[in-house]
Amino acid sequence: MKSKLFMGLIVGSILLGGNIFAAAKPLLTLQQAEQVALSKVNGEIEKEDAVEKHNKTIFSFFIKRSGDVVTHILVNEKGKIVRIADETPEMAKVK
Repeated sequence: MKSKLFMGLIVGSILLGGNIFAAAKPLLTLQQAEQVALSKVNGEIEKEDAVEKHNKTIFSFFIKRSGDVVTHILVNEKGKIVRIADETPEMAKVK
């Protein structure tokens, strides 16, 4: 009896709530993360990317500033900058 109830709860939650094992959507969009990055560093975005690490989204931006300086910024899905570093174009491999 308990096993039937348990199975019913699982099937019901899947049918009504969707896949309970699906990855959650990031809290930030790429455009919102871009605004966070540009609020920290002025310049033009040369390259941007969003990657999944440990079921969390990390947004990566290479921002070209004056001269040959490129700043690499990582923004997490909550909008917090988790890494910021200046690099030369050769180090950043921005094309």
